[in-house]
Amino acid sequence: MLASMDRAIEVTIISASHLKKIKTLGHQRSYVVAYIYENHKVSSKVDSDGGLNPNWNFRLTLDCDESLFVHHGTYLNFEIYNQGYFSEVLSDTLIGSVAVPLRDLEKDVRCHVEAARMSFQVRRPSGKEKGVLNVAIKLGDRRDRKDEGHLPFHAPQYEYRRIE
Repeated sequence: MLASMDRAIEVTIISASHLKKIKTLGHQRSYVVAYIYENHKVSSKVDSDGGLNPNWNFRLTLDCDESLFVHHGTYLNFEIYNQGYFSEVLSDTLIGSVAVPLRDLEKDVRCHVEAARMSFQVRRPSGKEKGVLNVAIKLGDRRDRKDEGHLPFHAPQYEYRRIE
């Protein structure tokens, strides 16, 4: 029986540009949530100054089962939100999202080299494309799984469109 393997995905969420303006009063305050598994999400800091062109330069590492790199319907997900001022009255609003198939990452990103800079179209909740998300991604080493629990993955409705 083959041992189960995990792999780290090192991500730097650099910036976004030309996002949809969803805030009618005041300045848009954006942050990004990144995840592979629904039950393990990582959030960036809020950019209060960038408006429709936020900069985060936020680094994170996500671990996933190595087998997910060959499955269709497994994604590295990014969701961009506008932070509401009062959680009881004005909650955070989804600006848009990006879903990058893991199977494509293995083709586009090499292990043990510098992170690959990539830009992806941001898709609004309506399905329309508006804005660009800039990230740098590096695949880490394969390693034996620490525990044998299997985490479920989330397959969003839309895939990404990479900008060359």
